[in-house]
Amino acid sequence: MGNRIVYAAMATVMAGAPMFGTVSADQVWSEDNVSSINITRTVSGVTNKFSNNFGYTITASETNPAPVVGLADSFSIDFAETDAILNNSISKVATIDLSGVTFSKLGDYEFVIKEVSSTDPVNFPVDSKNEYTLLASVRNVLDEYGKPTGGLEAKFLAQLRDANGDKTDDVKFEKVAVRGKIELSNTLQGSMADSNAYFKYKINLINAKAGDVFTVTGQDAEINYGGETIVTAPEIVAGQDNYVYLKHGQNVTIGSKDGLNELPIGLTYTIEELDATDYETLIDGNVDEDKATEVKTVKADLSEDASEEEVAEYKLSNVTAYVNKKEANVLTGVMLGILPFMVAGSFGAAAYIASRRKM
Repeated sequence: MGNRIVYAAMATVMAGAPMFGTVSADQVWSEDNVSSINITRTVSGVTNKFSNNFGYTITASETNPAPVVGLADSFSIDFAETDAILNNSISKVATIDLSGVTFSKLGDYEFVIKEVSSTDPVNFPVDSKNEYTLLASVRNVLDEYGKPTGGLEAKFLAQLRDANGDKTDDVKFEKVAVRGKIELSNTLQGSMADSNAYFKYKINLINAKAGDVFTVTGQDAEINYGGETIVTAPEIVAGQDNYVYLKHGQNVTIGSKDGLNELPIGLTYTIEELDATDYETLIDGNVDEDKATEVKTVKADLSEDASEEEVAEYKLSNVTAYVNKKEANVLTGVMLGILPFMVAGSFGAAAYIASRRKM
């Protein structure tokens, strides 16, 4: 069951008058009156600014005595790239105005508030778990004898009770943003592969918002590449060329820090290895040259019960494994080719020396 807001209206009608009338929220007199309700929407798990719109409905129950006037049936909460991020979270507030709500009949009313839409539901899912019910009760005020005292007065109160029935002052919708990460590894094979050498990789984030920053973890802080000392970057920035450097057995994660993923789902990217022309390179187990410029798309992390097919698809999208091989096959072949002549030459030289000694 959703949370319930007790939204009470006490009305007084003239004795002998019909049991209905027009009761408006602006006819309030109690210090406990609440003329509006704040709705908070929080998006957590974000490291870069974003824009998104969440849509809500306020649906009247079919059992309501009559339609009401002045209560919106929908509203929205907008997030903009100018909003400040605090502790990887952004919260926005919308206010539901109750001051102009008018009832035409006495009785009990219910209105359900739900979050129903998101402009980007893949990255910012709809919070379908939380649901709130506004309860309005329009009643006669009775005298000590149980008779209507006459006149029209209204008193509106608002209470929110959570799923445990405990009173709270908040109406909240919240959902963690869905984010992903990229993984890149380098492995060397072969008798001539230099395990101390660093390999350079260029990473392009194709459709990321320029200036967005994503964490890089796993590479050495300072390396020697081509005789030059390089301080590696702890992050990559969308809209510019980015490079990481890996030795044999190393791997980096791009877009994840302290367990929090950072890359938007659907982000496209390429990874290209540079300056490794004297190595045979396998990318994800393939020698296909097209793999070197393949465009990949970030997917969300897998659930624990993911199928083998889902695991395979995730690896193709989010994981890139380079294997660089260098063998001594060519040199060995040459040596084997000339070895008989070297052996024959050695025997000939030995025979000549021996004959000279006998002279």
